[in-house]
Amino acid sequence: EEEQQYTEIIKYCKAIGDGLIVQTGGLGEECERELEEEEEEENEQEVEMVQKDPFKQVQWNFLGSLVGSNHAPLFGSVFHSVQSVVRDTLPDLEEIQWSSKLYCTGNFWKTIM
Repeated sequence: EEEQQYTEIIKYCKAIGDGLIVQTGGLGEECERELEEEEEEENEQEVEMVQKDPFKQVQWNFLGSLVGSNHAPLFGSVFHSVQSVVRDTLPDLEEIQWSSKLYCTGNFWKTIM
C-alpha cells in the first residue's frame, strides 16, 4: 500500500508538471556577466595617486581661544570667513549662499584644497 501511495504521488507530480519547461543557467550567466562588468569597472577606477607631502600646519592657541570674552583678535588671524576664502580662492563656489557666520581655519582650508 505504501508503494502504491508513492506511485500515485509520482503520477500527480508528473501531471502538475506536464508542459512546464525548466531552464537553468540563464540567470547564472547573466549574473556572471554583471559581475565581470563590475570587476572591469573596479579595475578601471583603480588609479594610483601621486604621493604628496603633508603641509606644515600653523599652530595656534586653541585653549586661549576658548578662554575669555574677547575673541575678535582670532578672527582674521586664525579664523577666516568662508565667504571671503571662497571668493578669493574658489570663485566657482561663490554661487553657494555661504553663511556670514561660517568660519574656518587656514589649516582646514589647506586640507580641503
